[in-house]
Amino acid sequence: MTTPRKLTKAELDAMGKEDLVAYVEAGGDLADVLAVAKPPMDRGPKPASLPDYRDLTMQLTSIRLPVRMVEELDRVAGRDKEGRSGVIRAAVDHYLGHLRESA
Repeated sequence: MTTPRKLTKAELDAMGKEDLVAYVEAGGDLADVLAVAKPPMDRGPKPASLPDYRDLTMQLTSIRLPVRMVEELDRVAGRDKEGRSGVIRAAVDHYLGHLRESA
């Protein structure tokens, strides 16, 4: 099997999803495809109930919690689609909202 020739940006831009998949499966360079990848379509306005900071880039933050708290957190997070981080974000959001209301 021969590797496809390197395509130009214009050629990659003109290709549809199926063509791009076939190109990569045939040995084409995935990095080339990712370099011209288009961002997802706009999904409309964000719900007004969410604070503005949720639209910002996430930053990794490490915290220390008691083992029992992490075990309970994991039990709760198992039912949350965003996992442990989602539960912690919701808790911090709730706490910050409470502080804003009482200020």
